[in-house]
Parts: sequence; C-alpha cells; structure tokens
Amino acid sequence: MPSQKRRSRLSTPGCIETAVAFFTALSLLSVPRLWGCRITVLPLGKIFSLAALACIVSALVVSVDAPRFSDHFIDDVAFRAAWITIAQVPLVYLLATKRGPLNIIAALSYERVNWIHRWSGRMLFLSATTHMGIMMRSIDVSDIIRSPDKVMIVVRYGVASYGTLAWIALTSALPVRRWSYRAFYLNHWASTSVLLWVLFNHVPRSARAPIYASTAIVAFDRLFHYYALVRNNVCIRVVKRRLSKFRKGPSRKAITVGLPVKMTAPTLASPTPESTTVIRICNVPFSWTPGQHVRLYLPELGCCEVHPFTPATCSQPAVSPALPDDVENDRLLSPTTPATAESPLPNEMVLLVRSHSGLTRRLAEYCSTWLSRPCPNASCPSSSLTAYIDGPYGTPPAWEAYSTLVLVATSTGVSFSLSIMDWLAQLCTLDPTRLGVKRIHFVWSVRHLEPQFEASVADMLVRHATTLRDAGVDVTAVFYATCPEANQAVIEGEEVVIEGGEEEYMEELDYTPKHDFDEVEELHGFDSQESFDSRASSSTLIDEEAPRGSFWSQFEPRTVSSPSTREQGCTCSFVRSQLQSNSKTSSGLVARVYGSRPHLPSMLNSAARARGRESVMVAVCSSADVVAESRNEVAKMNLAFVAGKRDAGVDIFSEGFS
Repeated sequence: MPSQKRRSRLSTPGCIETAVAFFTALSLLSVPRLWGCRITVLPLGKIFSLAALACIVSALVVSVDAPRFSDHFIDDVAFRAAWITIAQVPLVYLLATKRGPLNIIAALSYERVNWIHRWSGRMLFLSATTHMGIMMRSIDVSDIIRSPDKVMIVVRYGVASYGTLAWIALTSALPVRRWSYRAFYLNHWASTSVLLWVLFNHVPRSARAPIYASTAIVAFDRLFHYYALVRNNVCIRVVKRRLSKFRKGPSRKAITVGLPVKMTAPTLASPTPESTTVIRICNVPFSWTPGQHVRLYLPELGCCEVHPFTPATCSQPAVSPALPDDVENDRLLSPTTPATAESPLPNEMVLLVRSHSGLTRRLAEYCSTWLSRPCPNASCPSSSLTAYIDGPYGTPPAWEAYSTLVLVATSTGVSFSLSIMDWLAQLCTLDPTRLGVKRIHFVWSVRHLEPQFEASVADMLVRHATTLRDAGVDVTAVFYATCPEANQAVIEGEEVVIEGGEEEYMEELDYTPKHDFDEVEELHGFDSQESFDSRASSSTLIDEEAPRGSFWSQFEPRTVSSPSTREQGCTCSFVRSQLQSNSKTSSGLVARVYGSRPHLPSMLNSAARARGRESVMVAVCSSADVVAESRNEVAKMNLAFVAGKRDAGVDIFSEGFS
C-alpha cells in the first residue's frame, strides 16, 4: 500500500509539472561571468547537451577490443575515429537544412538547431583530426605526393578530405562570418559540396551509405527550397488595363515574378535623417504566423545579399487580387483605401529595416532618393523595387493560449512584438473563442530619438491595443528611450528634468520604485531606435556580440550632459526640443520613460504574478545579453514555482541569432 500511494503521488500532474519546471529552469540558466567577461552565450541546457554528445563520441572512439595504450589499440582508435567521422556526416548535413526532413517532420526551424549544427561539425572535425593524426605517423609525406600506388591515391583523397574539412572549420569562425556573410555562405556551400566528393573517393564502397544519405538530404532540402521560392514569388494576378473605366470585358491576368516593395512616406517632419526605413511588401501570396521571420532578397540593391527580417504585421485572412495603386506606380493612392505602415492593405508585410551597411544602407539611400523626387505626376516618375521572399521560417508557440503575455523588445525587434499584437487583434474579430489572453505587457527599449519610427510603432500598437481592449484584454505599454540626452520628460506641458535613472523618475512622480506597469504615468514625446555598431547585422533577428558587462550597461544614464561627455553625433536633445510641441497622446496607453533603462527582474516579476494558476509567456526579441538576462529571470521564477513560492511556472520564447 505505501508503494502504491507513492506511485500515485509521483504520477500526479503537479509532480510532473514541477519536474518539468525544474529541468526547464536548469536549461535556461546562463553560465556565470568570469572576471566580468561572458564565457559563452549558451545556457546550461545546451552545454549539458553538448557535453553528453562529446562523451558519446569519445566513448565510441575509444571502445575497441585491443589492449589499452598498445600500438594495436592506437591503430584501432584511428580506424574507429574514421568510422565515427563518416557516421556523423549525415547528422551535420541534416542539421544544416532549412527545409529538410528534420524541419518538416519534427517542425524544427533551422535557427533553433543552428548551434547543434555548428558544434556537431566541430565534433566531426575533432574525430577526423584523431584519425588523421594517428594515420600520418606511419605514412611518409613523399609517398603521398609521388607514389602511383592505388592505396596512396586513396590516402591523397583522405588528405584532401581533411584539408577541406579544416578549411570549412577555419572559414566558419565568427569573425569571418561577421566580416562578410556572403563570402562565408558561398564558400560554405562550395566547400561542403567538395567535401562530399572527396569523401566519396576516399572511403570504401561499403562505407559510402552516409555519403549517399548526405547527398539525398541536400537534394531534398534544395528541392523544397526552390519549390517554396517559386510558390512565394511567382503567381498569377489580375493586371489593371489602362483606361479600364472605359473598357468592357474581363480583366487581364498575367504571371508576375517577385513582389512589389513600396516605400512609406513619413507623416512627421524629422530634423535629422532617420536610420530606420519602413517598407511594405504588397500582395504577399502566402501566410505567416506571428513570430516567424523571412529572408528578403532585393536584387536591385544587392545581387548576392539575403537578409532575415521579422514582419511587423501578421498575414491577413484575405488577399486582394489586384495590385494597389501607389505613388511608386506613378499613381496617387486612392483616398478610400490609403496604404501606410500603420494601415496596411490586405496581406501586406511591413518590415522595419535598420540601416547599417550593405543592403540595408542602400535601401535607406534609395528611400531618401525616392522622397527627394518630385511628384509622380511630374517628369521624373519613381520606379518600384521588386523583392523575393524566402520563408517564412520559425515555429512560434500559440500566443493566444496564454493568459499573460510579456513582450520585451529592443530596437527593430519591436516588429516581433507588433506581429503578435496584430495576430491577437485579428482573433478578436475572426474567432474570439480562441483568444485566452487576459493581460499583455508591452515593453520597448530604444537608444536614440527617431520620431517617425516611434510614431509608426505607436500608431500600430494603439490600433491593435484598442481592438484588444474592446475585447476585454488589459494592455499596458512602456517605451524606454535610454539616451542620456533624452532625460527630460514632458508631463502635461510641464518640463521635468530627470537627472538619474528610473528610481529618480518614479520619485519625481511620487511613486515607489516598484517598476510596476500600472504605476507609470504617461509621458508624451518621441523616442527612437537603439544605435548599434554599423558593422552589426541589420535584421530584427539581432546577431551580434554584446560589449563587456551587461547589455544594459551601455544605456546607463548620466547626470551631467556636458559637450565632452555627450555621444558623438547624438541629437536627441535637439530632437526633443523641436518635437515637444508636436507630441501627441496615445489614448492613455503608452507610457514613456526617458534617460533610463528597464529593470528586467522587477518588470518580469511585476508582470508575471506569483499567485494564480495563469499561464505566462515571456517573448523576447533582442540581443544575446538581454535574452540571457530574461532567461535567467524566467529560470528563477520556475525555481520559485518548484519551491512552492509561485503557483505556476513561466514559459519563454526568444528570437535572435547566436
């Protein structure tokens, strides 16, 4: 009887949920910093997985029948390492696919398994090095070069295989990828193809099954990849005829290749050039879910550049069959169907593009040139860009199934949060019974003031939040502008100087510094996008190394803003002074904090209530340090749930490339 009671107690859902929360918390925790430096961006869960993989590979390499540390044992280890190496080749190629069997059957997106692909490739290189190092002890280099023997020909292919593998490992290093991702991508594809060919000639026929499997995986991935490209970018549309109002008969249909890209005209006058470009891709013929990303190709701006972006909108339920009239088609927008970033046409994809270098810089220059051109009715009409989209990619969770959503984003990562808001707002109209969300906490942190960018984000957020509030969802939003030059807030027309962080700001408003979303007064002003290094990735999938110390340490407010301490080129103070008179309210929804950064621990604990069996999801789209800090806080919450200090665990979903 006691044993049966023990089994029933262990089989209860509470015990299972507690065990899952405990292991989830351990997998989310980050490695502590050593002397202020981050050792690795991988959480403990991934480190344990890699350690298990390394132990398995090492055990398989040394598990031979020969006596340990004898000459025969060393030779057996060399041959065993060769077999282990060739057996790992299909795994490495399987993890490298975007539309391969693993992605389709297991519903795993490629960016979620990229880290396993890189580390399994390193394991393969280590086992190949073991084989190569031992075998070269008994082979003369001159025989490899000059001997016409068939055995030496096979050895030459083996040396070529190892040389190709070493070249792949060398050119896949992070500095090389950051220097030129295009060069890395082209070299990687060419080198991996050559590797399969030289391995095919090196291994005996009885060991070629992994080579055939790897070739089949690559062919399967390429086949579905090209099929998806054709499906996304080649379609039949109704084309409007000239003087169609005076003609009778059916409309003409034509096959169109590519999708039209439209620039968004600014609604606010900015005293300084903005570094964020808002573009619209019209009549997208496929659907995507919130949190997914696409890979954008603009051949007119970069023949070999493909960039990942997260759409700021969600696919609409209906697609307009005809191309919309637009100023870029040498026509004026119809007054009854205006198309802007804040009010997109059906199934339009809105992208927020941060200008850094390469394609994104050329896109910003194209937009500036387009804005400087005369009216389309003048003698110099504008021309449209054509985009090709690869995707969508990603397997986000069912956002509508959670009771509380905490959306945290920095810079253009706000498009990730806006797409979720758009999807939930659509559910309010299409299928309200599916919407289980009761509270949404929207947090956006930016660096420098950029009025048009902030206005576009605020307008989209207010439109979605209004629909959600009408459906009974509690929505709160806080915008942070962390630039020290923007630490003057305007409250109902009165200027208040904030000479410190968020604590002083709360005291100025007679609030206790609890960082509660419900206790922040609304401030009216403009904030902008975070200023990253010009060499960093420009997508909303932020891929960059953070500086030393915490990510937020670069946003620490300063009490004195003398000319010597101001950031070079910063015009936030000037922008604020010019735009204070034009600031507008956001229906009491958006609270704005200037000269301070969000305190993630207090913010997450305030949003995710400790009491109550409510499901909570924390969605983060930011740099590696912000994601790591959010994971640590969620891990602490789950450990608190295991200890009985919380009534439910907390889930987290992060978007970003490591």
